[in-house]
Amino acid sequence: DKIAFSEDDLFDVAAEEDEEERLHGEDDGDDDGKVKVERDVKKGGKEGGAAKVEFKVKNSVPVQNATSKRTSMSVVRDLPRGGTVISTPLGLVQFGLPPETIKDYLIAKEQPPSIYVIPHVYYVKGDHKVNIAEFEFPAYYNFFVRKQPVILVVDEEDEINIRNIFQETLLGPPPCYDDKFLNDFAPCARESAPDLRKEIEYFAINPFDPSTKLSIDMLIKFVHYDADGVARLTAANTCFKRGPSPPSPLGDDPSSSSSLTNIDDIVVAIHDSTESAEYAIYCNDQELARISDRVQLPSVPHGLSASSSDEAPFEPPMFGVTVLGSSHGFDPKGSTTGFVLWINKMGVMVDPPLHSGAVLNRNGIPSNLIDAIILTHCHSDHDAGSFEKLTEERCIQLISTATILDSFSRKYTAYSGLEEHFLKKLFVYQPVKIGVTFPFHGGEFEFFYSLHSIPTVGFSLKFGDKSLVYSADHCHIPERIDTMLKEGVISEGRHKFLQNFPWHHDLILHEAGVPPIHTPVKYLASLPEDVKKKMQLVHVDCAQVPADSGLTVAKSGVKNTIVLDAKPPQNSPVIEVLDLVANIDIFNELRAGSMSQILQVVQRKTIEKGAKLVTTGTMGENFWIVVRGLFSIVIDGKEIK
Repeated sequence: DKIAFSEDDLFDVAAEEDEEERLHGEDDGDDDGKVKVERDVKKGGKEGGAAKVEFKVKNSVPVQNATSKRTSMSVVRDLPRGGTVISTPLGLVQFGLPPETIKDYLIAKEQPPSIYVIPHVYYVKGDHKVNIAEFEFPAYYNFFVRKQPVILVVDEEDEINIRNIFQETLLGPPPCYDDKFLNDFAPCARESAPDLRKEIEYFAINPFDPSTKLSIDMLIKFVHYDADGVARLTAANTCFKRGPSPPSPLGDDPSSSSSLTNIDDIVVAIHDSTESAEYAIYCNDQELARISDRVQLPSVPHGLSASSSDEAPFEPPMFGVTVLGSSHGFDPKGSTTGFVLWINKMGVMVDPPLHSGAVLNRNGIPSNLIDAIILTHCHSDHDAGSFEKLTEERCIQLISTATILDSFSRKYTAYSGLEEHFLKKLFVYQPVKIGVTFPFHGGEFEFFYSLHSIPTVGFSLKFGDKSLVYSADHCHIPERIDTMLKEGVISEGRHKFLQNFPWHHDLILHEAGVPPIHTPVKYLASLPEDVKKKMQLVHVDCAQVPADSGLTVAKSGVKNTIVLDAKPPQNSPVIEVLDLVANIDIFNELRAGSMSQILQVVQRKTIEKGAKLVTTGTMGENFWIVVRGLFSIVIDGKEIK
C-alpha cells in the first residue's frame, strides 16, 4: 500500500468495456494468419531530415473479426503530432514516436498502441527539431494503466540506446554515480541531502506487486530483427494482448471472401536498400501498406498557428512569470509544464515545453531576451523541450546541478548519436550547488532537491523585495515523509527539510501531478487560505482540481503573465545593459574593461510607432540594440522581414 495507483488519477478517458475480449478464431485447419512489416533501410547516422511522404492504402486485406463477425479493412493514418499508425488484425502498430504521441489517442478516446516500430533515425532536422523515438510515455501508459509492457521493434544497437535512456528516466543515474552526488551540496547543506539510492529505490516499486522493484524489462519488451531482417512478435513471448481491429473508415467489404482467424503473431522485416527507406506491412504475405522510414511531421508544430501574432509586442516585467504550459504528459488537452522567469526584464526558461521558441516569437518576445534555461530533471515531459531549445538556438546557458546535467547528457547522447563532449558544446553550463546562492540577472536563486523518483531540483528566487518558490516535481505528502523517516529511507535532516516547505514566499508555483510520485490536489486543498491565495498550480490537469478547493491553476500565455511588483536592486539598470550587450554575438567575448566603456556611452531611447530608424543612403551614426518591440525591413515599399 506504499504506492497506490489509480487510472482515475491519470485521466478521464473511458476505457472500452470489451478491452479484455480477445480475438479467438476457431481452428479450421488453415495456416495461422500473420502480419509482416518490411522496412527498407537507408544506412546512416541517427540524424536525418523528414521526407514528405503521401500515404495510401495499398492491397488492403479484409479481416474477419471472429468476435463480432464484422469485416473491416486495414488502413493507414497519419497522427496529428506526427508518426503513422496502421490497424492490423492484432491491433494498432505505430511507426515513429514524436513527443506526446499518446495524447493523439487520448483526445480521440482511443487506447494507444502497445506495439511501436522505432525509426532508423531518432531525431528529425528542420525548423522544428523533434525527437521521433520518444517511447517514454507510451511505455508508462501501457504499464501503469493497461498493466502490460510496451513492445518496441528495434535493432540490437537501438536496444542498448533505449536501455541507457530509460535507465535515466525510470530509475535515475546508475549506482556507479552515487559517490559524485554529494558534490552537488555545499558542506553546510549536506545534513539535509537525500540518500540518492534509497529514495530512487523507494519509488521504484512495482505498484502491482510491491514485493518487487520496477525494471526496464517490466515496462519494455524488445523484439529484434534477425539475420534476414525479420522480427517476430508472438503472443507467447511478448504478452501482446490481441483484440478486435478498430473499425475502418473504408467501411465493410462483405463481398470479400478473405478472412483471417487465429492471428498469432506480427512479423516485421527489413530489406536494405540504397534508393529508398520504407516499411512494407504484410498479412499472410499480402501487402497491406507501405510507410516511409522517415517520419512525417506536420509543417506547423501541433498546437501552433501558421502565422505570427499581430498583437503589440510583449513588455517583460521587472520580475514575474509567463507560464507556457501548466499540465503534464498524460493530460490530452494541456501543454506540459514550463515557464519563463522574468528577472530584471530578462528571461530564464524553466523546463521549456516543445516548440517554446516558436510560441514566444508568435507572441512578440524576441529569443535574445531569454538567455538561459533551468533543467529540473530528466523526464521527457520536462527535458524534451530543453534539448530542442539547445539545438535550435544560439549557444544558451543551461542551469542545473552536475548530477542532473550528467544524466541529461547520457540520455541525449544515446538519443542524438552525438558524443557527450560535443553535446555539451551546445550550451554554456552554469553549475549550481545546494546551499550556495546562485546570482543571475540581479536575482538570487536558492536550489534544493525535491522528493521525486529521479533527481529533481526546485528553487526559490529573490529579486529586490519580492520572492517566489517553485516546487518542481515533488511528492509532498507529510504522512509519507514521516513513514520514509521511520523506514530509514531519509535522514533526520532530510525529513526536517521536506516537512518545512517554504510557504512564506510571495508567489508559490507548486505541482499537483499524478500520485504516487507527485503531490495530491487533496493535500494542497487542505492548506491554509493565505497560502492557497499565493499559490498557482502547475503540472496538473485542471479537470482534477475541484472548483471549491480554493486552488488556482496557472494560466498559460503572455496575457496571463504573473507580475510581482518588486522594488529592484540599485544595480539593476547596469545589470540589464550588461545582459543585453552580452547576448549580442559580436560583443560576448569582450573583456570587462571594454564592457565598462560601453556602459559609458549607451543611451536608452523610445522610438515612436511608424518611425524610420535606418534608411538606405543615409550616414549611419548609431549602433542600435533592440531591447523590445517589433521592427520591419522594407524595400521598395515591400516588407521583407
